[in-house]
Amino acid sequence: MDDYCWPLDDSCCAEFSTYPQDVQDRAAALAGMTLRMLTANRVGGCPVTVRPCRQVCAGYQPFYGGSAFAPVNWSGTWFNCTCGGDTCGCGALCQLELPRPIGAVQEVKIDGVIVDPWTYRVDDGRWLIRLNGECWPDCQDLSLADTEVGTFSVTYLNAIPVDSLGQYAGGVLACEFFATADGPVFNEMAPRVHNSGHWTIEGAVTSQFENHIRAICGLPLGDTGLTAPAVAMDNLIGEQADAWHAILAEPGAHLHLYGKEMRPGRKMGHVTRLAR
Repeated sequence: MDDYCWPLDDSCCAEFSTYPQDVQDRAAALAGMTLRMLTANRVGGCPVTVRPCRQVCAGYQPFYGGSAFAPVNWSGTWFNCTCGGDTCGCGALCQLELPRPIGAVQEVKIDGVIVDPWTYRVDDGRWLIRLNGECWPDCQDLSLADTEVGTFSVTYLNAIPVDSLGQYAGGVLACEFFATADGPVFNEMAPRVHNSGHWTIEGAVTSQFENHIRAICGLPLGDTGLTAPAVAMDNLIGEQADAWHAILAEPGAHLHLYGKEMRPGRKMGHVTRLAR
């Protein structure tokens, strides 16, 4: 299944296929939207189709000047122009800059004919390079569908493709979302790192918080290895937080109190213990 363009692996939930199709669809859509949000929309997503055309051919004001195509959204349609100052023209260009990231190019069409994928490549997650000695068209008739002569289009995934672990996570989440016949029942869904990973603050080389920011910013993820031979985290519930003085005296213990008003059963903080 592929709802909201996040493919799901529901092998973890044998009963999923036994539920009505509309229930499956709602659960899958909610799981896909949630995971897209948690990855800052950088993973998953649906294919987009752009119609590249230089300013001199499309008849609108330029927004960019340079030596290669660049994306412009004009009235809901993507164009790519290079005009600016004295650079206007319809000269041949063999590289095309697309709105990044280019997760996977699905199809390129020129004059309504699909271009052999072996005749182009993607560089730096944004450049579509032609390899067969020809260059990309920089003028086309935008009044025609991209199945007609005189047109040029590129269809690609404007995100990082979902890997097998991401598909499995989607299946787990979808299964949780349809727990009852009355609709989804779940404890909490927050667009942030979860409490269960707070131990990474001291227990991992790179904490979940830092890796979350790295992922959103498109930076390389940090090392998630342990900083000690063993790491354990315990939640402090209600009056357990009153033992903070004794916890501070423990070697290798790292105490976090949240400053909440004390109530029975309420999580007041946590302690992470590192074995040296």
